[in-house]
Amino acid sequence: DVSVLGVISQPCEISFHHPVTGRRYTYTPDYLVYYRLGNRHYKDYPKPLLVEVKPREKWQAHWREWSPKWKAAIRHANNEGWAFRIHDESRIRDKT
Repeated sequence: DVSVLGVISQPCEISFHHPVTGRRYTYTPDYLVYYRLGNRHYKDYPKPLLVEVKPREKWQAHWREWSPKWKAAIRHANNEGWAFRIHDESRIRDKT
């Protein structure tokens, strides 16, 4: 059972170069999620997850345009030992 230990909103800024415009941009992912270890062995510990939340229709329509920032986020997450995912509104639940 994987449970959330903590969530950090807008955890970092990631600089990237857009190959089409030739400009540098800064991208701020929405969340960084840390998980509890529970009774798992360390090697099975879930990596912290860097998350971008976008409505499904929006990110599917703009996938190519936004691809450079997604690639930069993947590189940044890998360098930090994290994973990166894009979630749509169906994955966000209020448990309060």
